[in-house]
Amino acid sequence: IKKEIIFLYAHYYFFAMCVCIMTGVITVFGILDLGAWLIFAIALNTFFRHMLALTQSEARLQSANETMLNLASYRDWWQGLDSAEHLKAANVSRLVDNIENLIEGYIASSLSALKSALDDEEDDESKGVAHENHGGSEELENTSDKVDRQLSSEKLKDLLSQPG
Repeated sequence: IKKEIIFLYAHYYFFAMCVCIMTGVITVFGILDLGAWLIFAIALNTFFRHMLALTQSEARLQSANETMLNLASYRDWWQGLDSAEHLKAANVSRLVDNIENLIEGYIASSLSALKSALDDEEDDESKGVAHENHGGSEELENTSDKVDRQLSSEKLKDLLSQPG
């Protein structure tokens, strides 16, 4: 679990930092009126945000941290017992049952987070198909409106007609 926590931290913070950096880049591109680059930066930022949502890194990381804290708590409890208490069947049974429950809960929550991400992705795909059949998605229209407000059609034509 420790290796997975390290991986999840790295994965989560990589994408979270990419979102933060791209948000700043989008702001700078908007100020400098770099239309084509602005659209690319918005798309890249959206990709990073969807990767965070898709992998459910935050939920999985929280679950792994809780499991590690609970395991450490049981280890401390066990180490706090004297030798005579270690030999009692009730204490051994309690330790084994609690550790098994923790591990089962961790596995169930990890699988649940991944299943939830998969279900969300399938819902997004089915909504996209449904919206395409009805003339386009609302999200695409909202994004289009934002871009239209930021760029006039003349500036876009100028950008496209400039060589190189």
